[in-house]
Formats: sequence, structure tokens, C-alpha cells
Amino acid sequence: MQSGFSVCRRKAGQTFRKTLGLYNYKLGHQQYHKEPGSVSLNAVEQLKNTKTYEGIMRIRKLRQESDRVFGKFVGTKFVVDKSRIPQYDIPDLTGFELKPYVSYHTPQVDKETQAKLERMNDFNLTENLVPRSETKLLEKK
Repeated sequence: MQSGFSVCRRKAGQTFRKTLGLYNYKLGHQQYHKEPGSVSLNAVEQLKNTKTYEGIMRIRKLRQESDRVFGKFVGTKFVVDKSRIPQYDIPDLTGFELKPYVSYHTPQVDKETQAKLERMNDFNLTENLVPRSETKLLEKK
């Protein structure tokens, strides 16, 4: 019996790169080795695409010799050192009135262009309801 659901597969790390950047924690159960932030996902994907034993061994060597290691390898297991994980100090903003930020580089819109845009978006006008090819014919008459 077939199910009505289709499975959509993505490349390894595709969704993580969008949300968390190149270095991230992978999802997995509690005993799963998550390899936290040791090697960029682009490098891992390129080496995995070679599908050779040398590529796999090179990934393992890169992970062990990485600058961004949040722990150390003890034998074959990776032990996370919580003192190496970056911590963010978030200030308490109670009683602080936030003001909207306006960029200095915001372009100024002329009144003429603003009027043109309003006229183009006004669907009460007949010229916006008629296709452009027909409006040229109407103007010639």
C-alpha cells in the first residue's frame, strides 16, 4: 500500500547553513556524537562527494586538528568542554524605552515617483485593468 506523502531530501547540512551558519551543532539523540563546530560544512560536503576512504580520513583529521574545537578527543569519543563554548551576555532591558532604528542610507523617494507608484497600484483606474497592449490601441484612437 502506497502512502500519500512524498519525501523531500536535502543535502547534508543544507538547512543548518541557512539558519546557523557554517559551524553548528547537528541534531541527534543524547548518545549521538554531534561534532560541534569543528569543520565547515562546505569542506565536509566536498570531501564526502569524492566517496573515497581518503576523503573520510581527511574529514576525521580536519575535525581532530580544528581551531574551532569545543572540546577534545579522548580515544574515539569527543568530550565537550563547556568552558570553550561561547556564552552571550544579554543585558536586562526592563525600563528601557526602545526607539526605532532608521538607517542613514535610506533612499529618499521623490513625490513624482511616489505618485507614479500610487497610480500604478490604483486598481480603480481603467488603464490598470486593461492589458498594456490594448492601452496603446486605445491611446491611438
